[in-house]
Amino acid sequence: YKIDEPIKVRKNGTVVLGLGLATLQPVTGKAAMVVTGTGVRLASFMVQAGEPYGGKFSETLLQIGDPGSRKGTAADPTIVSNVFARVGGPSLKEQAKTMVTIHQDHVIGTNLWLWRADHNNAGMRQGLGPNNAKCDHAIEINGHDVSFYGLFVEHTLKQLILWNGERGRLHFLQSELAYDVSKDWDYP
Repeated sequence: YKIDEPIKVRKNGTVVLGLGLATLQPVTGKAAMVVTGTGVRLASFMVQAGEPYGGKFSETLLQIGDPGSRKGTAADPTIVSNVFARVGGPSLKEQAKTMVTIHQDHVIGTNLWLWRADHNNAGMRQGLGPNNAKCDHAIEINGHDVSFYGLFVEHTLKQLILWNGERGRLHFLQSELAYDVSKDWDYP
């Protein structure tokens, strides 16, 4: 689904369930989804970066919580399960700075796969470089007491994970550095 404006999940306790692994692609340089409610359940969908729009690309594809607010409780955490993010793949022109950004406290994630393309649809590495499928980070975590059970992060151009929050827990991590990085590239 190509979307012009982010899906905004404001109501506490909302359940967002993608059927058939729905793919959400922002086409105006914004996020695909912004969650500001707490105790939200997100499951079974993919966020796919879009091509730059008017020279602007998405800062993040999925944002949980407002920057600086960090609201959220241990008694009713937001849960993210079986959610996937992709930059590139169908097109190497797609970009996002960060795939998932978490500002909320007490978020629990299970089985998140955040992947930047290191090849095109034909499995070829041709055409890759610093201007194709650009993505700096797979995930940025600013909330406290965030836990992950199964986090898969692959091929971003800078740090795979930026974990700024306190008391976080990571119970399983799979990561791969980008195959197409060169020390000679000048990253923005």
